[in-house]
Amino acid sequence: GSPVAERLERVARSYADPRTSIAVVTSDLNLKYYGRMQVAAGAPTEFVLVIDDDMIPGSRYVEQMLHAAHTRQLSRALLGSIGWILPRPANDGSFGSYRDLNGSGGVYFPDEPYGILVERATETDYLCSLWFMRTKWLAMLFREQPSTWETSEDFQLSYLLRKYAGVRSVVMPIDTDDQSTWADTAHKLAWVGATTTGPGAHVSSGSNTPTRDRAWWIGLTSGGSQRGVRERPPRLREQPLLVVSGVADARALRPLYTGLVRASGRSLYRRPLVVLAAPEGECASLVAALGIGPGACDPTARNLRVLDLALGRGVLGGARRAADIFDEILGDLGGVLAALEPEVTIHALGGGEEDAATAGPGTPPRGEGAAGAGGVPRALDEAAR
Repeated sequence: GSPVAERLERVARSYADPRTSIAVVTSDLNLKYYGRMQVAAGAPTEFVLVIDDDMIPGSRYVEQMLHAAHTRQLSRALLGSIGWILPRPANDGSFGSYRDLNGSGGVYFPDEPYGILVERATETDYLCSLWFMRTKWLAMLFREQPSTWETSEDFQLSYLLRKYAGVRSVVMPIDTDDQSTWADTAHKLAWVGATTTGPGAHVSSGSNTPTRDRAWWIGLTSGGSQRGVRERPPRLREQPLLVVSGVADARALRPLYTGLVRASGRSLYRRPLVVLAAPEGECASLVAALGIGPGACDPTARNLRVLDLALGRGVLGGARRAADIFDEILGDLGGVLAALEPEVTIHALGGGEEDAATAGPGTPPRGEGAAGAGGVPRALDEAAR
């Protein structure tokens, strides 16, 4: 339990009045990041506010969040006061760590020492430290299996709400002259040992940055949408996109892929991008059949060269129903196409047994089978077994 549990309970109960009911839930077991979200999901209220232990919102903070949530512009938005915009792709299609400081990393805001302020509601890739939302939205946090239970619940919530429900993540402005509207009225708490993130916090495995980098990259390759990708330079949208769902597809498309790479010369902008719409664990065999090195399957490489949807990876509980995988295919592939907006999408008709054919500019590939994505129906059958 928390070393200041009794003090926190007294503070919580001090807010009680005839209009409110205060309940304090305590546990000797640290349920960590996802556990608090599970508790909040059971709240009998329309809205819920989840905050980190180093955040003390002002007395009018909830009032302004409720007002914003009832406006037309923000009624379908996850609201908070601190956000991250994830890295943009470099000219070679690679992504830095979100924590990099050399210009290739992400942007944390607001960040007053660097002059980064929020003067109007601003969409971001994910929120951190505090989340205000409709309670029913929390169920979406468990729509997919997370890459880790140890961290990254903040990214996972924004990613899944955006992907499946069209809910944006928005950083709200504050009145700098009215501390009662602030989300963080005692920022020094972030640097004391009583919190989970301060200098006194125990970290058994060192920095969690590599784990968090892996989490947001998996989200991007699984049909997630990021500002840095959506707003990338137009020349990075000239890449043809090849959809591969099996070894037969890869073999059929290899001559075309090799020719496109050769035709691109030294230009990285027209290099073909490959999307693997196949079950989890098949990346190595598919890229080998295409003539690409195994390094393309390394999630730490973070490069817009090969995106592995790893169908079935996101299904919780090991379930392999065909309907689940079918839904995953539509969500993942549709999300990738919407985010990348390729000029042309290419796939192998008939599961790779015929010559490659174009499916049309920026549209999901169409072929034989119920899934409407060329060789994807076979991938669905294999993943559903």
